[in-house]
Amino acid sequence: MILPIVTYGHPALKGKAEIVKEDCPELEKLVGDMLETMKAAGGAGLAAPQVNRNLRLFVTGPLGEEDPGDHVFINPEIIQFSGLFQGMLEACLSIPGLQLSLLRQEHIRIRYQTLDFSWEEKSYSGWSARILQHEYDHLEGILITDRIIPERKRSIKSFLHKLAQGRAKVEVPYPTIQ
Repeated sequence: MILPIVTYGHPALKGKAEIVKEDCPELEKLVGDMLETMKAAGGAGLAAPQVNRNLRLFVTGPLGEEDPGDHVFINPEIIQFSGLFQGMLEACLSIPGLQLSLLRQEHIRIRYQTLDFSWEEKSYSGWSARILQHEYDHLEGILITDRIIPERKRSIKSFLHKLAQGRAKVEVPYPTIQ
């Protein structure tokens, strides 16, 4: 089932998400719905707070040729950052109509649980590391707009205000919640 995605200004995007417990009701259904929603929206990843679930969980599509398929990250922790900061344009399904150039570190090491709650640890670089850092930020209540310089944020303030009030003229191929 395609879930509505919360947009900028919604309180679900600003809180720190809670640990997912093994007895979390309908976790597999939520993961399946999140993957379906991410694909329908054309996203590279989707975090639970973006679908109004206060859980430390995100999903992604393929993370490079060596890591194809869909991925589920439960209770993730980025345990190492390395490499030079790289600037690149990023977009966010919760802030439609906006792309921002952000600095992210080139390499990360992430520890997380799988759907069976076993722990895994992997390293990622480049675009894959960027996707994971972006989705991890959602679990911490951080948006791409929080990672830009104040001058740039002032220049988009009017758009963000309109988006938060549901008055921005942005067409998206997925349902949203203000």
